[in-house]
Amino acid sequence: DARLQMAGLPQPADELVIRDGDPNALTVLSVGPRGLNAIQAINAPRDYMAGRKLIALGSAVDRDRLMDPGTSLKELL
Repeated sequence: DARLQMAGLPQPADELVIRDGDPNALTVLSVGPRGLNAIQAINAPRDYMAGRKLIALGSAVDRDRLMDPGTSLKELL
């Protein structure tokens, strides 16, 4: 009973950022030097939608804010 959503292409040198503030959801972000390259979200549709937009923007992102589950990814747009 889980929904997995993925977008983007992770690169071998990416740093993986795991957001797990919700016990029923998990988001893994693949972050490169130029920004977010990929997102994998389990039961986290809001993270997924914001992550897709961040990937499309291609701009640098604040890793500290990405790692903070209290920060909505939508705030980083």
